Parts: sequence; C-alpha cells; structure tokens
Amino acid sequence: MICNFRAECMLDVLRFIDGVSQRFRIRKITLMPDPVFPDVEAELDASCALADLAAIAGELEDCHTIVESLEQVSAANVSP
Repeated sequence: MICNFRAECMLDVLRFIDGVSQRFRIRKITLMPDPVFPDVEAELDASCALADLAAIAGELEDCHTIVESLEQVSAANVSP
C-alpha cells in the first residue's frame, strides 16, 4: 500500500519510519524536505494498511501531523 503524508520535521518522519519498520516491511520511501521550513512531505510504500500506519503514528509523541495527513495514493499518482 502506498501513501503520502506530511510531518512537522525530519525527526518525526524518522521516528515514524522506525515504528513502521519494526512491524512491517517498507518497500520504498521518498522524502521531500521543504527548502525553507522544517516540514517534510513523504511517500511510503509498506506492507500494511492505512489504518496500521495511522495507529503507529498515533502512538508517537508529536506526530499528529502525520496522522492527520496520511492518505492512500492510487497507482496512477505514484512518484517514479
């Protein structure tokens, strides 16, 4: 399942990736840091459901932006 999400900073993304990788296989992740602000946009391909990812992010302190922005991506909209 492929999804997009935003985070307030790279540390939040790394903590989230760590949590996901402890439970599921991550096939690919693309990180797109904002050039001016600490915000990060990401695309994640993992062997789990969107609800699993939301639950993991929800367990992490200060990762509410990830929870709120998680959305599944259709195959036609996946980055190369």
